[in-house]
Amino acid sequence: MLDGTLRVCIGSQSFYPFAGGVSYYLYYLTRELIGCGVDVTAVHLGKPPIPSFEVVEGVKVHRVGFNGTAEWGKYSLFKENLYEQIHGLKAEGGWSWEGFDAFQCFSKLVASKIDELHESDPFDVVNIHDWQVFFVPDFLRASAPLVYTWHVPFTERMGERLGGIVAKRLNKCDAVIFSTQMYARHAERLGVPRQKMRCVHPFVDVDRFNIPNSEGERFKEELGIPADGEVVLCVARIDPVKSHDDLLKAFSIVKETRRWASLVCVGNGSLSENVLGIRDERKEKLFNLVDELGLKEDVIFTGYLPPDSLPKAYKMAD
Repeated sequence: MLDGTLRVCIGSQSFYPFAGGVSYYLYYLTRELIGCGVDVTAVHLGKPPIPSFEVVEGVKVHRVGFNGTAEWGKYSLFKENLYEQIHGLKAEGGWSWEGFDAFQCFSKLVASKIDELHESDPFDVVNIHDWQVFFVPDFLRASAPLVYTWHVPFTERMGERLGGIVAKRLNKCDAVIFSTQMYARHAERLGVPRQKMRCVHPFVDVDRFNIPNSEGERFKEELGIPADGEVVLCVARIDPVKSHDDLLKAFSIVKETRRWASLVCVGNGSLSENVLGIRDERKEKLFNLVDELGLKEDVIFTGYLPPDSLPKAYKMAD
C-alpha cells in the first residue's frame, strides 16, 4: 500500500471470464472491491493459448500452469476424485491418490506467483478461494494476512483423514470463511478455532437479474419453445453431484400431466472436460437417458451460456 490504496490478491483455480460458480462469485466480489477503490490482483490456473497476464475489467489477472500435458492430466484426475470424496461420492481410502503431486504443485505455483507479486508491491490481504488450492498456506511466504474462503461442503462425508489434512492448512490462515454454520462447526470439531471462522452466505447480484419479461420471452423463442409452453430450468455443470439423472427421471413424471413442458439444462463441464474428457462421458450417459425416457423433443442442453444470457434463461423459467 505504497500510495495509500488497499491492495488485495485473490488466489483460486478459476476466474472470470471462465464459467462456474466460484468464477462468477469472484467476478462480483472484485467488482464491489474495485468500486470501493481497492486495487485487485487475481492469480489462477491458465493454459495456453490463454494469456499469462491480462487486465479483466480492472482486475490484474495472472495465470499459472503446468509445463507438460501429463501434469495437466494428473492434476485433473486427482482433482476429480478429490471432489467426489468431498461430496461423499467416493469413500475415504476407496481410491488411489494418483496425481497428488501435481495437485499440490498447483498450490505451490499459485503461492510462488503471489509471493513474487508481493515482493514488488506488497498486498494488504491475500484471499484464497475454494478447495483446489488448500495447500497454498503451506507454501505462501507473503507477510499479508491470509483469508481462506471455502466454497464446497465441509462435513464428515469428506472423511476424517482428508478433513484433518484440510483443517491443518486452514489453521495456518488468519481467517477462514465458510458458507454455512454447519461447515464451520465441523471445522471446529477438527481443530480450527471458532474465533478464526466467519460465516458468509453466498450472494446474488439481484440487479443483474432485474430484466424485462420480454427478454425471457425472446430467449424462449430462440430455443424453439412455444410461447405457452412451461419451462423447468437447471443451471449447473454436468456432474454427478448435480444429479441431472434424477432430474430427468422426475421430469419424465412431470410430462405425464404437463405435455407442453420443456426442461432446459444450462451448463457444460470444467477444466477436466478439456484435459481428460471425463465429463464428455457423463454427457453421453445423460443423452442416452434422455432417449430411454422418450424425452428427446422435450429436453434442451444449451451448454455454456455467456453471462449476459443467464438472466434471460432465469426470466424464461416457470
